[in-house]
Amino acid sequence: MTFTTLPTAADAVRRILLNPDATKNRVVPVRNFEASLGEIVALLEDAQGVKYTLTPIENTGELIKSKQKQWVESREQDVGAALWLVKAGFLLPGYGSNFAESSRWALGNELVGFPAESANLRDIIRETVARFS
Repeated sequence: MTFTTLPTAADAVRRILLNPDATKNRVVPVRNFEASLGEIVALLEDAQGVKYTLTPIENTGELIKSKQKQWVESREQDVGAALWLVKAGFLLPGYGSNFAESSRWALGNELVGFPAESANLRDIIRETVARFS
């Protein structure tokens, strides 16, 4: 997945507004880093000194098809099915959670003057765990 920290997002908005000729009428996605859920959990385990039990979901493609059908066929627009589809969009490869690999928009880091990888995931996790411990 592609991640952007709040300070980077705020600075990107500032840079976009300061550079209207290059950015007007454009989507300008910026990122600090890419990480998988496995990488995030491993770093959380290290920072917290715990071991999490993960339960993989088998046949995610079939699950997605099932939830799409459930959503379309439900008279009241099944919220549970919608939540599964939202999770898939955010968490599963191939459903749009990686802007760097998406052909929909070009990554805008260079356009606004950010390096492609501008934050250290390990540091972010350690700081976050320390803040909320």
